[in-house]
Amino acid sequence: CSSDLALVLRWLGVSNYELAFRGQVVLFDAFYSRVWPARPLGVLASEITRADAVLFGHGHWDHIADAPEVARQTGAKLYGGPPTTEWLKAQGVPDAQLVTWKGGETQRFKGFSIQAVHAAHAGGRPEPVNKMMNLYEQLVPDFYGRAQTPQEKAATDRLLKRGAGGPRISSEGTLTYLVTFDNGFRIAYDDTAGAPTAEQKAAFASIPRTDIGIVPYTGRINSTRQNVDSMPIVDTFKPRIVLPSHHEDETGIGAHYDMPVYPL
Repeated sequence: CSSDLALVLRWLGVSNYELAFRGQVVLFDAFYSRVWPARPLGVLASEITRADAVLFGHGHWDHIADAPEVARQTGAKLYGGPPTTEWLKAQGVPDAQLVTWKGGETQRFKGFSIQAVHAAHAGGRPEPVNKMMNLYEQLVPDFYGRAQTPQEKAATDRLLKRGAGGPRISSEGTLTYLVTFDNGFRIAYDDTAGAPTAEQKAAFASIPRTDIGIVPYTGRINSTRQNVDSMPIVDTFKPRIVLPSHHEDETGIGAHYDMPVYPL
């Protein structure tokens, strides 16, 4: 639902957001698949049939796994860093639908523009966090009453392979997006809690503040520890409203199971 008078912003799990404005639909990230014990999102990748553009913060599986299907169904332009568009091309997405950005680019839409800003991927997890995640995975049968079936385990393994990887994700493949509407309303989107880059600091220092900051809240399990990574992004965006992302249960196995957000 959108009109010339209303902006509709929907969260579709993890760091998936949908922006609808003046008959245009812009998606941020595309990861809708779930494997038990994760709960269904209420939307399937096969149901994403309308989009004018899809913008990826980075190309890891939990941000891009369903992008090839979304590309086929929508015909949308897909924007992302080099590792992201390279992986999409390898999955059969036509060159005509791919736009490679490295930061500093701007795309104009009807009533707003979107600027890409070079960002950094979150660093490695502290060892205590790794121990907690490993323990959680071991205790899944106790939490949920059973282990994954061989078929579910195979589906999880396939999902984990659907994305780009390697050090280039952080060095050149991670982007923040600044959405600026013609009336001055601003939305900042980030999908990984890396330390703010010089480019991010410069871009957001040049504006008084943002109205909505979509901030990643992911990966540390302990929410107090996560604030160490997420609060610098909040301070950089200077948002009136913070929308946390990436905090729901994802695949359920060794992932981000209902990350509490109240300490944020």
